[in-house]
Order: sequence, then structure tokens, then C-alpha cells
Amino acid sequence: MALGPRGGLALALVLAAPAMGLAQDGAAAVPLDEARVVAAVEACGGRTTEDFLAERLAAQGLGRLETAPDEALGLAVDRALDPAKRPERAVADLAALAARDGAEAQPALRYFTLRNFAYYQALTCQALGQWYRQLLIHRDLLAGAAPADAKREHYARGARQARLKLALTLRQGDRLAEKERLARAALGLTAP
Repeated sequence: MALGPRGGLALALVLAAPAMGLAQDGAAAVPLDEARVVAAVEACGGRTTEDFLAERLAAQGLGRLETAPDEALGLAVDRALDPAKRPERAVADLAALAARDGAEAQPALRYFTLRNFAYYQALTCQALGQWYRQLLIHRDLLAGAAPADAKREHYARGARQARLKLALTLRQGDRLAEKERLARAALGLTAP
């Protein structure tokens, strides 16, 4: 199964868990601010990548590109802003791309950068909603299960895994927000 240039966020989250000190067996000990999760899920409100992109473009006073976008530049921006990269490295790659392509490519570079972060925000929102629903379902099942129920451990494990994935998604969202802040500064874009 090919993940493509944007399909690696979930895989990156799973692979990053040990590096972030979040082992599966210690998932119950993962600090999770559920009020923050609920606020984030509500803030997402079912919005899509296009909704987030329109907000970002409006905040910058930009519109859609007048000419057909250079998809090669879009793919280069995708690679530069890969979620697995550290924010400083991603911004350095983006700055090198901006220097290489010159001033005429700046509008397209800004557009693709905003589009990528809108995509990542929509993906983060989708993951938060999915894992939060899973956590609630497993908690309800666990609360209704009898102490001797054979599925009780399954429900508890599902709740622990949902907690872990929520914590990872929140951390990844924080990392992407920091990367977006640095990228905006590097490209001369204002904060939202």
C-alpha cells in the first residue's frame, strides 16, 4: 500500500511514539488534557481542508492562484514540510526552496505552504475526532461491563490506545503549529 506524499501522518505518529516516550503499555499514564481535546474537536467543527485553506488565504489577503499552480513546486513544498521533519529543518528546506525559485515563485510558494498546513490541520482534526469517539465508546463499554466479563480487558486496552493516540495527535498538532509559525515568519506571512 503506497502512502503518497501526504499519507504518512498517521504512520509518523505511530512510529514517533517510542521516541516521544509514549510506550503502549504506559498509555494509561500519558497525561491527557481532555478539556483541551474536547475544545480542539469542537473547534474543528467538521471543517475540511478547503475551509481551513480559505481561512488562511483570507487572513493573508490572498486568493486562489490566478495561473495554474506548478505542481512540481507543490510537491517540493510537500517534501520540505513533511510532518516527520523537525520544524527548524522543515523551515530551512522551505527557505532553500524559496531562494532557489526566486521572487516570481513566491505567490505559489505561499499558496502551497498555506495549503499544506490547512491539509495537516484537517488531518489532525479528523484524527482527534476519531480517537476521541473511540475513547468514549471504550469507556462506555468498560463502564457497562461486568467485572468478570471476558471483554473487559479488551475495552480497557482500547481506551488506553485511544488515550495514547489522542496524546500523540495533540503533540503532533503542537509540532505542526510551531512549524507553521516558523514557516510563516520565513515567508513573510502574518500570523492568523
